[in-house]
Amino acid sequence: VQHSNGHLDTVRVLLKEEADMCESCTRDMFLHMAAKEDDWKLTELLLQTNADTPDKAKKTALHLAAMEGNVDAVTSLLSHKVKAGAKDMDGSTPLHYAAAGGFVSIVSLLLQSLKKKGLEERNAWRKTPLHAAAEKGHDNVAVLLLEAGAKINTTDHNKDTPLHCAAQGGHLEMVKRLVGWGQSSQMGKQKKVNLQATNKVGKTPLQIAETGDTPQHESILLQCQSHARITN
Repeated sequence: VQHSNGHLDTVRVLLKEEADMCESCTRDMFLHMAAKEDDWKLTELLLQTNADTPDKAKKTALHLAAMEGNVDAVTSLLSHKVKAGAKDMDGSTPLHYAAAGGFVSIVSLLLQSLKKKGLEERNAWRKTPLHAAAEKGHDNVAVLLLEAGAKINTTDHNKDTPLHCAAQGGHLEMVKRLVGWGQSSQMGKQKKVNLQATNKVGKTPLQIAETGDTPQHESILLQCQSHARITN
């Protein structure tokens, strides 16, 4: 399916006449492709036909738009009241994918639609959207999630916290964001990061940082040590 500019009339005819499409060329597939390509005009048209079912991997058009960072498509889909918290085959929601991609605007839109719910939804690896953001080092996304009420010390299937994930990935700015959370007067009521949390193999975030071999890991180690001294 090409971009819909100049092809909307053709699509309208196909939909109106219920064209004999092959199984792989359903209206749902058109919607998924339109959302993925950020073709909001075609997305709008297809949503009028109520074409919004998951694909074989249980991904909806909203999953795909969130994965690709397509703001217009996400806005259009949410305006048609699609299920913002739908889970795919791996248990991931559109918020997981938007957080992993670092798409701040889409994370904000999804949080508004979800009314700040879905923050603790876990995928097959028991990772929350905050884990997804931390693994990729998207500290601006982490701020949105934390401000919405995401739990900072939640653990995944390996008992890794978001801080473990950030330390493992060598994401210094994310580590700074997490270890500094709850220190200001505005955030004082929120739970602070637990530097002593141990994962499945008994390692703390600081010990995870010690195993890294990049300058970023060394800076993370110093950051965690400094924070530990201040708080003790």
